[in-house]
Amino acid sequence: MPWDERWSPFAFANAFANGPGGDSGDRPPPTIPQGLSPLALPLDLAKMKILFLCTAHNSLSQRLFLVLSEVHSVTVEYALSELVMIEAANLAKPDLIICPFLTSRVPREIYNEYLTLIIHPGPPGDAGPSALDWVLMGDDGSEPDPQKLLQSTSLSRDGRSHWGVTVLQAVEEFDAGPVWAFEQFPLDIDAPDVTKSGLYRGAVARAAVTATLAALNRIMAAAASGHVGVVHTPPPSPDYGVAETMRLQRHLAEASPRASSPAAEAARPTLSPHLLPQPAYGVLSVTLRTPFLGGETRRRPLLQAAQRDFDVGIHTAREISRRIRCADSQPGCLTPLFGMKLYVYGGLVESDPDLVSRQPFGPGSVVACREDSAVCVATWDGRAVWITHIRRVKRKADAALWPKVPAVSGLRALGLLDDATLSHLRVPRATPDFAKAPSPTFQEVWVDVAHVPGGRRVAFVHFEFYNGAMSAAQCGHLLEALRHVVASRRTDGEEDAGRAAGRLAAVVLMGGKSYFSNGIALNVIEASAAGPAAESWRNINRIDDVVQFLLDDLPRRGVLTVAAIRGNCAAGGVALAAACDVVVAAKEAVLNPAYRALGLHGSEFHSLSYTGRCGVAGAKRLLRGMTPLSAAEARRVGLVDHVVPGMAGETVDAAVRNWVRGLLRDPGYVYAPGTWKRHPNVDVSAAGLAAARAEELGEMAKDFWSARSVRYHVRRRDFVRKVKACRTPLRFAVHRRSGGMLDEEERDEFDDVGAFEQRALEAGVQERVKRLLAEVERKEHEASRADAVVPTQCTSKGAGLADSRDMGPINCLMDTWESGRDPEFSSIAYLAIQPEPRTSLTLQRCSGPYASIGRNVASRASFSAESMVCISYLLPDVKGKESRKLELEQLGGETTEEEHLDSSAQPNPAFSSGGDHGLVCVDDLTNQILSLRFSGIKLIEICNYTSGVLSE
Repeated sequence: MPWDERWSPFAFANAFANGPGGDSGDRPPPTIPQGLSPLALPLDLAKMKILFLCTAHNSLSQRLFLVLSEVHSVTVEYALSELVMIEAANLAKPDLIICPFLTSRVPREIYNEYLTLIIHPGPPGDAGPSALDWVLMGDDGSEPDPQKLLQSTSLSRDGRSHWGVTVLQAVEEFDAGPVWAFEQFPLDIDAPDVTKSGLYRGAVARAAVTATLAALNRIMAAAASGHVGVVHTPPPSPDYGVAETMRLQRHLAEASPRASSPAAEAARPTLSPHLLPQPAYGVLSVTLRTPFLGGETRRRPLLQAAQRDFDVGIHTAREISRRIRCADSQPGCLTPLFGMKLYVYGGLVESDPDLVSRQPFGPGSVVACREDSAVCVATWDGRAVWITHIRRVKRKADAALWPKVPAVSGLRALGLLDDATLSHLRVPRATPDFAKAPSPTFQEVWVDVAHVPGGRRVAFVHFEFYNGAMSAAQCGHLLEALRHVVASRRTDGEEDAGRAAGRLAAVVLMGGKSYFSNGIALNVIEASAAGPAAESWRNINRIDDVVQFLLDDLPRRGVLTVAAIRGNCAAGGVALAAACDVVVAAKEAVLNPAYRALGLHGSEFHSLSYTGRCGVAGAKRLLRGMTPLSAAEARRVGLVDHVVPGMAGETVDAAVRNWVRGLLRDPGYVYAPGTWKRHPNVDVSAAGLAAARAEELGEMAKDFWSARSVRYHVRRRDFVRKVKACRTPLRFAVHRRSGGMLDEEERDEFDDVGAFEQRALEAGVQERVKRLLAEVERKEHEASRADAVVPTQCTSKGAGLADSRDMGPINCLMDTWESGRDPEFSSIAYLAIQPEPRTSLTLQRCSGPYASIGRNVASRASFSAESMVCISYLLPDVKGKESRKLELEQLGGETTEEEHLDSSAQPNPAFSSGGDHGLVCVDDLTNQILSLRFSGIKLIEICNYTSGVLSE
């Protein structure tokens, strides 16, 4: 079964030159290896149904989702429980299950039925839930006992030279199944910008994609051989580069016949879970085709947060940095460094000896604070480590995790850093002119100015904000840097003196390596002393200031604006990039342009940039879709102008710089605004920008302060405090969509302030009911209720009282308010029904001057007739208006259709009052008589009775 020699890994540069996926468009179809001919496949494997089981749909799973979705049908389920996972598999009926990020065990019922692949962020032989944590802390595998390793004051000097990612088959034991593929990459654990989360989003995600695609190729080859349950030996070199792999799989999908009917589709067989990989797959990596180069691998246990603690009097700055960075961004390094136990983040080692020696304090002392954000802590070896963020420890009484906040503001809030000390320790930014510091130090914003032919200059503006979040203060720093760039170099059309120094022709926003930008800083907002709403408003206005500078100030000076999306990007960060004249994105970047998933309308002038780039309908799809986009897809819809190979790193930087230089090298170059600004529905004049900003901020004000704000405040809180999701959004779990089902965020009502007002009102009533029931329960403990209370009258003909039977508490709550919607009625009533003791309540709303609930309620509330109590009762006019004041005697023996919630409901037989403040109610299904006595709208007493048959 020979393999075509042309199938070797493609260079990413060629893939970029040839368009998305490496296809040039005029290249002939690939020569398909004999074993992978669509006609030879026992099932339609060329285009598979794939189910993702994830703890969360994170950066790695999103990247893999986008790659596989180019060919296969992929659906996602959050692994909330074993039952949920089993149900998802039964609904999706996938050919293959992949677990890109899973922290729980795959149920046996799943991996026995479906071929299930686990993506483990470690090489073959490595096992355990803290693979990246151990390797970044310095574990090189030489010590077999993890406890001895933790007890040693120093781990390996240099750490491992390589790390890897393994795609293995799920079995009973964690990370112990047969290996289908593994990929490795070089690693420097002491690089200043290497953290666990950064490594995961970059090298680990890239290796996971490569290894997964290789595993799919091998699985298809094994299935095509027809051998199940035995070791299959495929050709010696079935591994392609990413671009070639995707090109081959797309070709197979197009050539492969599909099921012709739903019945045939339902009868499709799935991949056998008994397929066995070749043993060599666990030995040789996909790209290098060599054994793992990083040393001996071990099974390691969970690395607890407290086990990363350090002693500034024993550990060196490098060792402390490792312990902090190996826990960033979760769970954090737990340490009592500042006098109380806190999780700390950052871990950059300061290289400037003058900064360290400026304070005569000992190890553990704060020697500097910068930009009101990070603190620098001295170590015993004469160096220091920057702590950028802290998080308080969750106590048992705390409902959820605390926000992660900048170290300076967090320590000040806890009283661990006072204003006088802060003023004394504050140091200026790393360089006065925003140039890149010559040695590693804490520096969030810097500018690299480059010369291009023709006497032009280009400013590459870097902003490396933690997790891509831009607080109001950080937006201010970025805006200051942009203004400095403009002020320091004269632009086209100005004095000749400026020309001699070089004209500023372009500003390139470089963002950060892992993240370009993710918009406003939700953790800072959540922890703000001014309140989340006020801080949100301050933050969104400040980021709008940055975008307005890009849309107004720079274009008026003839300066081209370019956004270089080197890392992932979301929400306001995408809009920030889209506002530039040109957007260049790394091929591996993942974009999430929508705001709605967080409950926000969004600003950053997206109403102009999205519309100009994607059209009115396209912009709406971007905002309503709430699903990730690859760089290639973003280019297809117009959000991105150019795609360059790779992700972050020197390759992307060089590609961006070369593209900009090539554009400006032309002697005839003259600034021209981005083509999107010429869209007929886009006005980027000063007046147009002011109108767009006012409209967007008007909607954002509703998101912060109106009844609609609950959608944002709840989602922000849950995101920041890591509240576990209760279900998978249908936009990801397409296997659960049926009958036009939509997520709440996909519905038009999600924007309706009035709907949220009504919901808030109902929630307030429910809260009153809860308090009422709590009061009733308290009184039940204080006094005996053994004797039933007999109603004063019952004039229903033939009605008699039988022995008392406890049906559980039945409660009626009446609520009144000033209503501007319905001039007829000024009150509303809610009936809280508890059919059996200690069960949850059902609230049924009744409106009108008086109302009765008929038998239709039973089916609507899904209660049986035996347990449902239907009540007819009067809503008194608490305003006292004579025109709507009704006496209890008016009820008599009959009710009118107006009195019923539903006109089809059967009226109750008869009922009469027991005084001016009492009402006897009879259920027309169970003949249960209830006496409810009120004083105004305050419930005094509830009594339950059982009667005989009532006659008309």
